Amino acid sequence: MLEAGTEQSADPRDGESLADVAVTLVRSVILAADPAGNERELSRDVQRELMLDFLRSHHADPGLTPAEVAAAHRVSLRYLQALFAEVGLSPAAYLRGYRLGRARELLRGGSTVSSAASRCGFLDVGTFTRGYRRQHGYPPSEERARSAIGPRR
Repeated sequence: MLEAGTEQSADPRDGESLADVAVTLVRSVILAADPAGNERELSRDVQRELMLDFLRSHHADPGLTPAEVAAAHRVSLRYLQALFAEVGLSPAAYLRGYRLGRARELLRGGSTVSSAASRCGFLDVGTFTRGYRRQHGYPPSEERARSAIGPRR
């Protein structure tokens, strides 16, 4: 049995690959009940959670689109959008928010702005910086500078 917290990883991407394994395992167990892979039989909440897990585990892919998420879950793009709309989200907005939150963690850990941007699926640092400023109220370079100074009070 695995014990949480017994070993610290130096590479934060290890957590991402562990998340990929967990999502794949959960999907396999659920889909084993329906060999045709019909996720429409799952509750809407379960479907949405699987899709959120998929977005989180693939957030670093700059080419990830809502259409790809829908295809991976064997649903239409409109159905995907409707599932997210039920909780006041859109797939694209969720992905953008998750990427920016993940980038914030990387910046606090000492990553450069360009490294955090690329590791979180942003192809353009300018787009990343504008989005970061819009979500957090200040530029990513300031986050990095704040982290270098020490914890905020």
